[in-house]
Amino acid sequence: MEGLRKRMVLLLLSMTIAKFHFGTCEAKQGQALMQHMNAQFVGNVGVENWGSFDEVTRVLPQHGLRERDEIVGGLPGQPEGVEFKQYAGYVTVDEKAGRALFYYLAEAVNPLSKPVLLWLNGGISLCDAHMPIYK
Repeated sequence: MEGLRKRMVLLLLSMTIAKFHFGTCEAKQGQALMQHMNAQFVGNVGVENWGSFDEVTRVLPQHGLRERDEIVGGLPGQPEGVEFKQYAGYVTVDEKAGRALFYYLAEAVNPLSKPVLLWLNGGISLCDAHMPIYK
């Protein structure tokens, strides 16, 4: 019984030491990441850097794009017979540089009474650009 008690005390002691050691490492890594991100964005985020809202944007014809982007038959691994429409494709954000955002849209079964989920991937998000504000 005494041997079991010693092992339990040793186990608890080692777990406590590990918790304090690794918890400190995580805090240091998090602080280093925040310092790095703040250094990148200081001075780069501001209304004056957003450009003009009056700039003319070129809108290309939209005819047939919805049908082309519809996912027919579901996604791989998705159960058969889903009752909602799904769309995926790319939204060009900088044609000259060849930059586009991938999007996935899932329409609700009853889209008139339910919200829509829109997922965009790529580029810097608004949350990333404003990270120094949320310290």
